[in-house]
Amino acid sequence: MTWANYDDVIDQLTSGGLILRDGLQIDTPRPVRCFIDGGDRERRGWFWLNEIELDDANGQRQRYITGAWGIYHGNDNGKQAVKLNRSGAPALTPAEREAIKLRHDAQMKRVKAIRAAEAKKAADQADAAWRKYLPTGESDYLKRKGVQGYGLRYSPSGNGTLAVPMQRDGRIVGLQIIRGKDRGSKLEKQYWPAGMDKVGAYHLIGGIPRGLVLVAEGYATAATLHEASGLPVAVAFDAGSLMPVVAALAKTYRSSKILICADDDYLTAGNPGVEAARLAATAHGAAYFKPEFAEERSTTKKGPTDFNDLHALEGIHVVRNQLTAALDRLGLSVPAAREIHTGGQGEPPQKKTLVSLLSVGEATERFALIYGGKGTLFAGKLYKHGTREQLLMDLPSHGKRVGIDRPGNLVTDRGDNNGVNLQRWTAYANTAASTAISNTAAETEFSTSYTIPANTLVAGEVIDI
Repeated sequence: MTWANYDDVIDQLTSGGLILRDGLQIDTPRPVRCFIDGGDRERRGWFWLNEIELDDANGQRQRYITGAWGIYHGNDNGKQAVKLNRSGAPALTPAEREAIKLRHDAQMKRVKAIRAAEAKKAADQADAAWRKYLPTGESDYLKRKGVQGYGLRYSPSGNGTLAVPMQRDGRIVGLQIIRGKDRGSKLEKQYWPAGMDKVGAYHLIGGIPRGLVLVAEGYATAATLHEASGLPVAVAFDAGSLMPVVAALAKTYRSSKILICADDDYLTAGNPGVEAARLAATAHGAAYFKPEFAEERSTTKKGPTDFNDLHALEGIHVVRNQLTAALDRLGLSVPAAREIHTGGQGEPPQKKTLVSLLSVGEATERFALIYGGKGTLFAGKLYKHGTREQLLMDLPSHGKRVGIDRPGNLVTDRGDNNGVNLQRWTAYANTAASTAISNTAAETEFSTSYTIPANTLVAGEVIDI
């Protein structure tokens, strides 16, 4: 079977960057995925082509190819319509145009649905893998970079592989896998799994921003900046993600200033690290700056480009001094320096109570969200049951003052005419303890709770229930 414009469509798709090892497939039930020029191991290219019969320049009915193609960049499919070149042939009739449009619109709707399903499947895979990884472990990468692990997890096989959670709207959408030196032919860094939607996904180090948040491309750079300043730092993962990540941070933390700490890709045409930082800062009212190195860098091979390189070459105090100077220009300040811990042993010693990181999906399986949508997690454990008088006798002095029916204590009827249940709890809200108030009667047994901001990950000790 032949098509009058087959070679022309081949030229359109290959000149656009698609690698067509098996030629064109027409009238397939779903888009065909393919590799792209200069791409990685993922099939980012796609096309979905259809056949239509039209008259040629001689009035003869011929088969032509229509449809669309593109290259995925994150969740953007980069759609391009196939140009229908029919030199000398009569123009399409309104009915022909409408038929082509209806087929095209239906297929593009299907493309979006397929992509959404791919992204959900990838997110589910990433979440399942994250749960299997451990909150502490060894990492060759962290040791080499001289930074600590913040909110990471480690391969249970103990092979030096770590996972950085990529989060959007409080849920893990994928992982950045950073492998150890014994990785064989595998890449050291890889976004996993294939099909994930990483647009706007980031990993936040250092807690919830309170007036200022830094943004960096890579994890090691972000960890260096956090250790130099104590400030929250968002890992954007690469230059191409700076724009959507800064947009997400600006929307989520409206009262916080954003400072982008750019990679200085001085040997790459157009300096994508600095240019992406400049554009993101311009679009979202942020600021940006890049590292300055004391010694002149090589012009023939890649030299240092980021703040982790600056740390390794000149010391973390130089990173802090340059950050302080940048913040001074913005009228902001860096908090007092804290003790720095290096190595690759999971969370720093001063954060022993924050040894795990729960996604919202994982938290809802371990805890019961019963506090009016405020984000309080109650772990299941019965405190005591008995008569009201007995329970009142067992309460501490401050509990006796407020009584067992007041906030902080939950009383429910046991249903066996033998008395009531008393369930006591405390709450953890960011860094300070507070009292959770619940007007909801619990059907099961709850005592300990943790309060978290909406749409964030939960940091805290895992309580098995």
